[in-house]
Amino acid sequence: MTIAESFYTWITADSSIDALVGDRIFPDVIPPSVTDRPALTWELEVDNEIELLDGTTSATNRAEFRVNAWAFSYKAAHDLADTVRTQWRAVSGTFGAHTAIRMRVPIRGNDGPGEEHEPNRRLYRVIMRLEIAYR
Repeated sequence: MTIAESFYTWITADSSIDALVGDRIFPDVIPPSVTDRPALTWELEVDNEIELLDGTTSATNRAEFRVNAWAFSYKAAHDLADTVRTQWRAVSGTFGAHTAIRMRVPIRGNDGPGEEHEPNRRLYRVIMRLEIAYR
């Protein structure tokens, strides 16, 4: 099982997230046929070994996911994002086929997290970055 598969297993099985979005969790984009919100989209942006100071690599990997919370209102988008971040920080131990070492929600200036409003589609989006160090 890849780290992306482990992520999808986690995010679709979490009861707090499920209570808000049900099965509206998609890689990359929301299919045009899905019109209900709120919804989540996600993608794996980084998955690599951690390099040590001596140039060797650790047995620990680092992955970073970009997750977007979409909703018809500002509050609903932020409530969904808050729930995802809270549940992410609570992960420990088994994470799919992997062992979670450390969970982070980094904040990095213009690189995210952030928010957008799409007035033509009447959608709000909260952009999150979620990191995991895992074995």
